[in-house]
Amino acid sequence: MPEEPSNAGSKGKGAFARILRSEVLLHTKNATSPESVESQLTGWGFDVRTQRSLGAISIAIAAATADDAPPKIVLLDHPTSAVIEDLRITLEEAGTTPSILWILVNPDGEARTSAGALGASVKIVEGVESNLFDAMVWASSLVEEPESEKSSAPAAPRALPANPTGRRGRVLLVEDNEINRMVVEEILTDTDLELDFAENGREAVDKVSAGRFDVVLMDCQMPVLDGFEATREIRSLEAGGVLCHESGRIPIIALTANAIRGDQARCLAAGMDDYLTKPFDDAHLIDLIGRYLEPRAAATATSETPEVAAASPEPMKQSSCFAVKECL
Repeated sequence: MPEEPSNAGSKGKGAFARILRSEVLLHTKNATSPESVESQLTGWGFDVRTQRSLGAISIAIAAATADDAPPKIVLLDHPTSAVIEDLRITLEEAGTTPSILWILVNPDGEARTSAGALGASVKIVEGVESNLFDAMVWASSLVEEPESEKSSAPAAPRALPANPTGRRGRVLLVEDNEINRMVVEEILTDTDLELDFAENGREAVDKVSAGRFDVVLMDCQMPVLDGFEATREIRSLEAGGVLCHESGRIPIIALTANAIRGDQARCLAAGMDDYLTKPFDDAHLIDLIGRYLEPRAAATATSETPEVAAASPEPMKQSSCFAVKECL
C-alpha cells in the first residue's frame, strides 16, 4: 500500500477544505495527547480554540451574541449535566441567544438527558474518530462560507483512464454520511467518472454483486455492515467466482477518519487495496482513483500483443473470475 500524503495540521485544498475553515470552541479538561479530542480536531485541520475552564468558555460563548454573527461550533468533551446547566445559565444571562452548533463528545447519562437545554442544534457523539468527523462536517457545512473564499471559476473536467471496454470508469462510493457523499460527488463532478452510491456495507455488497464497478470507495465505520466486513464479503465472493472483474479483483480504497489509530493494518487485513484519510484533497482522491484505473487501461493495450499477454501474471489466487469478455 503506497504511503499516503499527510493531512495533519493542514486544511488542504478543495471541497473538504472549504467546510473545514470554521473556528471551533472546545471545552476539555484533558491535556493534549494523540488520542484527545483536541489532537483529532487539529489533525483534521480545524482552527481550535481550547478552553479548559468552564468560566473561560462561558465568556467566549457570551462574546458571540451579535445578531449577525455566523453560527459558532462548540464542542464539549465529556460534559456533565452540571456543565450543561452552567452554560444554559450563561446563555440566558447574555440576553440574546447566539447561534451555536453544539457537539457533545462522550457525555454522561445525565448530560444526554439535559442536552436539550442547550437548544435545537445538538449532536451527541461517541468516540473521537469517524462519528466525530461526520458531526464536524455537519456543523461546518452550516457555517456560511465567506464570499472572499468562494470559488469563482469551475474547474475543467479532468479525464481519467477509461475501462478496457472504452467506457467511462465507474466508481461506487460507500458512505453513510450524506454530507460526505455530497463532498465526494462534488469532487468527482470535475472528472468523467460515473458515480453510484451505497449507504452501508450491506448495500455495497449487493451493488457490487449486481453491477460492474472499476473502483470502490469504502467508508470504514458504517451501520448495518461496516467497511471492513463488507470488503471481506466482496473478497469472499471473488474467491468463489461469484464476482468477476477485469483484473480479477476490484480495487477497494478505504476512506477513514482515523488512520493514525491503526486503520491501515486493518484495511490490508480486510482485503482493501489502499486508503485515504479524511479530510483529503480533491487531487489526492482523483489521482488515487486514476492509479487503479490505469493498469486496466494498460492491460487493454498489451493484450493485443501475444508475447506480452503470454508473459502476464495469472489472476490473483483469491479470485476465480470468469473470462474478461463475460465480465463486461
